[in-house]
Amino acid sequence: MNSKARRKHAREKRRRARIHLEHQQAQTEMNKPKRNGQSNDAKQSEVAPTSTPKGNNSKRQKLLTPFRFFDNHHGAITAFATLVLGVLTFVYVRYSKRQWERMTEANQLAQKTFEVTQQASVTLGNKDGIVAEFRNSHNPKVKDGLAIYFQNSGHMPAKFKWGINQTFVENPDTNVPVEAPRFEPMKRTRNKKTGAITETWSTDGSIGGESVREVAAEYLPPQFVDYLATTNRGFRVNGTFEYCDELGRYACRDFSLEYQHLPFGTFRIKWDDVCVDRSYLGNTQPSPDEELLPMCIPRNAPAFPNH
Repeated sequence: MNSKARRKHAREKRRRARIHLEHQQAQTEMNKPKRNGQSNDAKQSEVAPTSTPKGNNSKRQKLLTPFRFFDNHHGAITAFATLVLGVLTFVYVRYSKRQWERMTEANQLAQKTFEVTQQASVTLGNKDGIVAEFRNSHNPKVKDGLAIYFQNSGHMPAKFKWGINQTFVENPDTNVPVEAPRFEPMKRTRNKKTGAITETWSTDGSIGGESVREVAAEYLPPQFVDYLATTNRGFRVNGTFEYCDELGRYACRDFSLEYQHLPFGTFRIKWDDVCVDRSYLGNTQPSPDEELLPMCIPRNAPAFPNH
């Protein structure tokens, strides 16, 4: 064997010895225990399967804790929830009731406001403030006259009736012979036997909404107006008027007008008061065969009420 072959054989022998030594060192390291408490791969493979379920079980226990609480105290929780629901229901019912009451009050106020703004309102005098005027015929053979103005400032028409109760001159008080309709109160009756309805209204009919009615109140003696201008005696006329509107509202007023030629030569209202009692106005009682019906009938109400 030459020298070249021997060197090659020696290198191969050293390489094998080095590999064998490295293998033995590796086996020795694998068999040594870990100083930091760490296990080898085999031990780790044994520990892992036992440690993982323990961690998952702990998490599961934490998640189930609230449910166990509700399960253990479900009776008390149900009672508390029922109590809370009852309190909330009570509060809601009271709130709804108050809301309904407020709505009802608002509707009633709106209805009253509508009635006030729409209802008929009849007063003495026209829109210019003139209450009454004489009509002088300037003819000794023709009677003088007296016109009285009534104004309805409401929006609804009014069934209207008026009449004169007394006419006189003052200083001294002396009745004046006049032709005038005497006031008789409105009346609606039904015959008990036949069922016939009888109504007494003014021959002048009704007063429309926002309108003025001039009525021929009296026919005076001829040249009576000239007589008042010459003597300057005071002139008085007393009367009554009443009316109904479509809301079923009734009103009655007594009035007194006064005139004196000097210094003003115009009529003024002496008084204008609410009627105290209709029984003093005239025939307001039915006959034995009749029964009284309401004088004022609201709109859309039955004209013949049942009794």
